[in-house]
Amino acid sequence: MLYYLYPWLCDFFPGFNVLRYITFRSVCAAVMSFLVCVLLGPCLIRRLKKSGIRRKNGKNDSPQLDSLHRKKEGTPTMGGILIVISVILSCLVWGNLSNRFVLLVLFVFLGLSGLGFADDMVKLRLGPRGLKGRYKLLGQAALGLIAGVYLFCCPADVGILWGVDIADF
Repeated sequence: MLYYLYPWLCDFFPGFNVLRYITFRSVCAAVMSFLVCVLLGPCLIRRLKKSGIRRKNGKNDSPQLDSLHRKKEGTPTMGGILIVISVILSCLVWGNLSNRFVLLVLFVFLGLSGLGFADDMVKLRLGPRGLKGRYKLLGQAALGLIAGVYLFCCPADVGILWGVDIADF
């Protein structure tokens, strides 16, 4: 979003010209994502604890391993939601959403996040094992195949070098 505002902001103060540099926006996005996690993390953890979304142990694979993991029983699960929120929010604020590679990375990121969400839901509903490994691998392979076919069928433009718009520099 800020990427599209920088020409207008530069009219008020020329220092806003740094918004056009991908390195500056990347650092700002990383800092923003970290701050979102730090600020929203405790609130999300309290909410997950209150709603009863907690880890269940007891795979019964190994009594020794189960005894080591016993202290983790009741730990809130679904914490990946915080990471997804922070990454998406910082990407929407600092990213160049007209770059198709940014959109492709967001698509794959959301697909893998959805796979992790499904795994956590199966763990909560059906037991501590979660999705079977073959289904996780199948989902990951499908996402990779979709991304690969897209990159193969829509080769990089002349103005793009290593997945980065030359216009960004």
